[in-house]
Amino acid sequence: MAFVKQKQRPVPKKENPCPTTAGNFCCHRCQAAKKPGVGVHQPPGHLATAPLEVVAMDFTKLEVSADGKEDVLVLTDVFTK
Repeated sequence: MAFVKQKQRPVPKKENPCPTTAGNFCCHRCQAAKKPGVGVHQPPGHLATAPLEVVAMDFTKLEVSADGKEDVLVLTDVFTK
């Protein structure tokens, strides 16, 4: 049986549901029953094929300027970014 180190704290022996666990290791059956970790995703393909086809928009607040303005609207063209 293959054993893999657990990433979290080891389960105390009295609470351990797996009889083949030794120290910080867990058997294949217990590993298979646990939820998988976050998977690796491929980067997304090209979102835009031409300028101004897709525009990203963000709204934020900054410190109040001398003329009393504090809101900023940022528009970014995804193609030319």
